[in-house]
Amino acid sequence: MNKIILFLLFTQISLAQILSATSLNKRNFDPAELAVKFKNNVKDNVYYAKSKKVESFFNMGQLGEIKDNSTEKQQNINIVSNVFTSNYLTISDINVLKNTSSKIAINLANNENIRGLQFDLNIPEGFTFDIENVVETSTLNNFTTSISSLGNNHYRFIIYTISNEYIVSGDNTILRLPIFIENTIDAGQYTFEFSNVVLSSEANQNISSEAQKIGYINVIEDTIAPVITLLGDASVTVQVGNTYNDTGATASDNYDGDITESIVTVNNVDTDTVGTYTITYNVKDTSSNSAEEVTRTVNVASSLSIEDDPINDLNISPNPTQNYWKISSSVNLESIELFDVVGRKIFSVTPSSKNFKINGSSLSNGVYFLILNKKNRRRLIKN
Repeated sequence: MNKIILFLLFTQISLAQILSATSLNKRNFDPAELAVKFKNNVKDNVYYAKSKKVESFFNMGQLGEIKDNSTEKQQNINIVSNVFTSNYLTISDINVLKNTSSKIAINLANNENIRGLQFDLNIPEGFTFDIENVVETSTLNNFTTSISSLGNNHYRFIIYTISNEYIVSGDNTILRLPIFIENTIDAGQYTFEFSNVVLSSEANQNISSEAQKIGYINVIEDTIAPVITLLGDASVTVQVGNTYNDTGATASDNYDGDITESIVTVNNVDTDTVGTYTITYNVKDTSSNSAEEVTRTVNVASSLSIEDDPINDLNISPNPTQNYWKISSSVNLESIELFDVVGRKIFSVTPSSKNFKINGSSLSNGVYFLILNKKNRRRLIKN
């Protein structure tokens, strides 16, 4: 603090006017530290002065009252007062969710330049501090930050420089503390307590003052579930043997934003087997709120039927058979697929030739369907 002594002659001028004239109105007075000394005319702890503006400007408290005095008994008053400027640390207000990580900002509000600072920080239970990943802002360029644990969630911070740099006056974030908010903590308002604060001026004097504000960490409950949006149709049909590519879904949350990458998709579609399949999409946000499950129906269908053969000179023999079928064609057979009666694919090949032999010795007796070049179908019998 800076100490200032004012010698006032109380006639028609007010203390407020004198303070304004000396530019002290821009500083913060602490009336509790006023020491008023009178040369005379003190009676019953009542102090007499001319101006009523003085009475309204100061709350004298235990020092007594200031009353009007007569013109002939005007007094010289020696006022000794401590005057200070605000230099303090605080945290920035922030809303956080349980079971998430947040960056808690420490702000330095200083009306005077700072050469170095030291402070202790008490972090409440339920907040886990990642001491290894503290972020320094550009305000601390050319400064070094040292952090040590004092035990029981108490930490000591020392910020210094060996250069001639200093932190200019302002109100800026100097550190960002990575904090994990545990799921067991109660919702409500919390703060990180500063103690043993030393703010060193350019003259290497401690100019820290009482904090003018306190920042709060509001732990809030997130009860709103995320929303999943299906991409594409809710029901699709694919031919047996073809490839199915799912178009997926997106997910968004009121706090977490885009959480599409967190979607859990269960896809058991087997395009080699005729049937109806259900794909499910589920997701949770960081507060463990589950989205309403979204589904897609995939129908794997068979259009197997006996058609007139569009391939000229196609011959399959013997049919029925006990062992194998010989296929000969006037055109190249680029693909051959064999299905059972329920639409399950038995095998597929790409011979790229006009002749091929299918070994059916290991197949069960029954009816099978042959698809040639993806469109020409024949019925085969194994006995």
